[in-house]
Amino acid sequence: MSTPTQNVLLARCSLALAIVASGCASWSADPSEVQDVTWTAVEINGHPVLSPPPGVLLSNGSLFGDSGCNSFSGEYSVVVNEISFQGGVLHQTWCAEPNAAQEEDFVSAFRSTATYEVDGNTMTLRAPDTELVFARSTTDLPP
Repeated sequence: MSTPTQNVLLARCSLALAIVASGCASWSADPSEVQDVTWTAVEINGHPVLSPPPGVLLSNGSLFGDSGCNSFSGEYSVVVNEISFQGGVLHQTWCAEPNAAQEEDFVSAFRSTATYEVDGNTMTLRAPDTELVFARSTTDLPP
């Protein structure tokens, strides 16, 4: 049997937990973590990328990228740790192997991305069967 003091303590702890949980639920990621930065791919599904590496620039909801062979553009949105890409256009030209296979893997993985994580100068995009690892680049994407 609980005492009145234990009941008050339990009620206060429950209230504090509810306040913390509601604060976490409404937390929003800072888009500046990913935007206005050129990100260069270093790994696609655990495999190092070939040269020239794919890259992407995310800026104010618009994305511009290079798959290593072709350029692409579209839109993105960030909510908490989720990121989604919409309406992409891939400007396709001929691409020699093995870069053609890398481009296919990169584009497929990029389109299926569900979450992101930034750790210092590294951004990781993930989906259930996909992982893209990018490094913050000091150079711009090719024209």
